[in-house]
Amino acid sequence: MRHPVIARITALVAAFMGLAPVGAAQTARPETTYDSDRIQVSSEGRGPDVILIAGNASDPAIWDALVDRLRGSHRIHRVHVRGFSGLDAGANAQGAVLEPTAQAIADYIGRSGLERPAVIGHSLGGSMALSLAARHPERVGRLMVVDMLPFNGVFFGPPGSTAGSLRPTGEAMRARLAGMTPEGWAASNRRSMAALVTDEAVRAGLIRHAVTSDRDVAGRAMRDLITTDLRPELSRIAAPTTVLYARGPNIPLTDAALEALFRNQYRGLETVRLKRIADSRHFIMLDQPEVFAAEVDAFLSAE
Repeated sequence: MRHPVIARITALVAAFMGLAPVGAAQTARPETTYDSDRIQVSSEGRGPDVILIAGNASDPAIWDALVDRLRGSHRIHRVHVRGFSGLDAGANAQGAVLEPTAQAIADYIGRSGLERPAVIGHSLGGSMALSLAARHPERVGRLMVVDMLPFNGVFFGPPGSTAGSLRPTGEAMRARLAGMTPEGWAASNRRSMAALVTDEAVRAGLIRHAVTSDRDVAGRAMRDLITTDLRPELSRIAAPTTVLYARGPNIPLTDAALEALFRNQYRGLETVRLKRIADSRHFIMLDQPEVFAAEVDAFLSAE
């Protein structure tokens, strides 16, 4: 039986990973500059390239404030994963989502002639960014992961669980999410909102994007998160890496225990810098926008 603290964390993780309400109130979407069967990408601004990858069932609008800040000094590439927030599922309608989409982003970097861009990924997008940087180290100049572990399955089984042993759990999660009615999906997102972002004014916008996501794609993405262990691949990452993790009032761990969890998971990555963000829930860029922007500035300007 799992420890009750782990059980409580699991409930939170299931809320923000599997039933993820997404996106802030969306501004006018920039024109799509790249389209594949896994992703659409919109680009704007001039300067060094920065790729932004949002999370499960999420919309690129979560990055609006950051893009407003950076577009004068950087060229921003926002990835919209097919099946999420109103975009058709494309090739994500079947099979795995996490790793094929990470590969699609690697293909985008190559086909667009980007030279070692910075990559920032949130939640599921953070897992995609880790996979991209590990499997294509020559294509990533620097890496930021926002509130994601390399093996999220740690929350879904007893100590010693592996990606293989958690396959039934992952498949059960996929089936549960895919089988929800539209009404059940919307209700689940409304209930989970408080665990994800503090500002009530932001939550309505987040829900609007969640309910237009494909539940089957989101369910298979959640299964992938539970059953993908990127820890053995961390040593392949050559890019300087920053990991931001949230420390909100709803996390039932001490600061020391939470830091130990992240440090233990990322111990295979020598280049990593871990930073706890206080008074924030999962959507750090929405809960603590100024703190997040300062961390991104430091990340992009570091030697």
